[in-house]
Amino acid sequence: MSVENYLAARTEFTAVRGELQSLSAIMAEVATSLQQHPTRFIFANQPIALPMEATFARDSRSVDANAWPTVDKIMKTLERYHSAKSAVENGWNAIPQQQREGLRDPTDLVARR
Repeated sequence: MSVENYLAARTEFTAVRGELQSLSAIMAEVATSLQQHPTRFIFANQPIALPMEATFARDSRSVDANAWPTVDKIMKTLERYHSAKSAVENGWNAIPQQQREGLRDPTDLVARR
């Protein structure tokens, strides 16, 4: 694999990781709201009505129902994440040591959390 291919794989991994972080941020926001303020939370853009305190209170929270990820969306994003992770790691390992100077190795991207 060439340096260019590695850099493309690194760019793709960064993008997919960002998508996964966006999905988890939406889920975390909903989870926090449901745990801390269940009477002040509503999904917007869906047909079920809740009491006014859930929708019009000063401290009410809402999340667009259309932004809530499906299981299929989460799993496909995870599938792409694992594929991109392998591609960036394999790409790095394929670059000869003498060509790695000036490149960032992928450990900063794929560190386990």
